[in-house]
Amino acid sequence: MIVQDTFRTDTVKLDTIRDIKPVKPVIDLPYTRSEIAAICLAILSLTVLLIVILRRRLTSRIQASSTQKSPIKEAEEALKKLAEELRPGEDQDQRRYAEALSSILRTYLSDRFNISGYYLTRRQLIDEPHLKKKLATSALASLQNILAKLDRVKFSGSGNEPVSSTVTQVLALVRDIDLSYLNDAAGE
Repeated sequence: MIVQDTFRTDTVKLDTIRDIKPVKPVIDLPYTRSEIAAICLAILSLTVLLIVILRRRLTSRIQASSTQKSPIKEAEEALKKLAEELRPGEDQDQRRYAEALSSILRTYLSDRFNISGYYLTRRQLIDEPHLKKKLATSALASLQNILAKLDRVKFSGSGNEPVSSTVTQVLALVRDIDLSYLNDAAGE
């Protein structure tokens, strides 16, 4: 048996004599060419202005960071100033000098190793993992001894030796730490 397929085809009548009308009308811009040129020029000038401002801010930050003193120079200057204040034979407030010396040392460690050493106790500072990793055992022992001396003077007012001798020890320790830190940075 043969099945006959029936197809229904609808035809569309197309009138080819008439013009084809567009589906959507052509949109005319409400601006003239000179107005468009002015807008483009304004956008271009704002872009250039933005680039100039960002470039100046970036260069000023770079200059500010390059003029910033290194932690060792700041510590050395502060220690020299403190040593000048400690003149032999004068009546000195040992506690005040011990606090200043401790502050200089803690500020140096904070700046050099990016830790909050100023707010840590002596034990917390010595146990700081970043310091233990970067400093030699002898430097850590020396740091602990100096901080212990300074704490004794600060909190009890007693100490076996005057603070003026501790200033030279701190200066030597800071220079030793900085030298080993720079050697480690050069080796990496």
